[in-house]
Amino acid sequence: MPPTPLSLRPLLVLLALAVVRPAVALPAEPADELFADEDTEPAGFPDPFEHFNRMVFDANQDVEPWVVQPVVNAYDAVAPDAVQRAVVRILTNIDSPSVFVNDLLQLDPIGASITATRFALNTTVGLLGIWDPATDMGIEGHDTDFGQTMAFAGIPSGPYMILFLIGPTTARDAFGYVVDFFFRPTTYVLTPAAQVLFTGVREGTTGISKREEQDESLHRLEASAMDFYAALRNAYFQHRSGAIEARRRGRSEHYAFVRRALGGGGTLPPPGSEVGDTGPDGGEKRVESVPRDH
Repeated sequence: MPPTPLSLRPLLVLLALAVVRPAVALPAEPADELFADEDTEPAGFPDPFEHFNRMVFDANQDVEPWVVQPVVNAYDAVAPDAVQRAVVRILTNIDSPSVFVNDLLQLDPIGASITATRFALNTTVGLLGIWDPATDMGIEGHDTDFGQTMAFAGIPSGPYMILFLIGPTTARDAFGYVVDFFFRPTTYVLTPAAQVLFTGVREGTTGISKREEQDESLHRLEASAMDFYAALRNAYFQHRSGAIEARRRGRSEHYAFVRRALGGGGTLPPPGSEVGDTGPDGGEKRVESVPRDH
């Protein structure tokens, strides 16, 4: 999802983990396309505003301990882990309409049906999302955003950007965040201050509750990297490209289900023919089908 305002630290922690942990290198592939056939992006987000980005990055590093850290520490001190997880579930459930709209725009009616079903179950049986009965019933959720929707339509990422108190993003994802912002019910339910806290809490589902060990990973990355800015830029590229790739794979699985339901029988095309697959940043690559052994 494009980075959301507020906590630069939780986002940087997630990105740091993507670098510190062994990761599979993502080869350069065509930009993700849903409607177009040919369009390419370089293996990494272009950074024509690097000088300005570095100044903003340094400012974020200086401001974060005085603005974000105290809020996060206070919330962590007064809210037990179980309460934090429940709050995340509630607010994530409330924002399901944004995911639903993007599912439809991505031509994924099954994904939209799953999102709608989860929202209905978790809002009623789960008491607005305090609990997650949908997952207990095997109905797994997913997340998507308008930045991914534009990627699937073949719109390139545009330049890499560092925004004050927001952190890493791209021109495409920054615009996508603005669109998603107006589709999220929490935009109209929460005050600006609560929006800030929500971002820190939601990004902290794996962050705030495990802050100490993640901070340690971030510090290791900072200590080992010759250029911390460049290391995080690369981490963001891998993290975002991986998220788009994972979303496209999930959507492709839904397409396959629809084809089987409409009479495809679940069989592969004849050996030697091409079938769609997905590459980084949603890029599509082709592979040959092979006979299945039964």
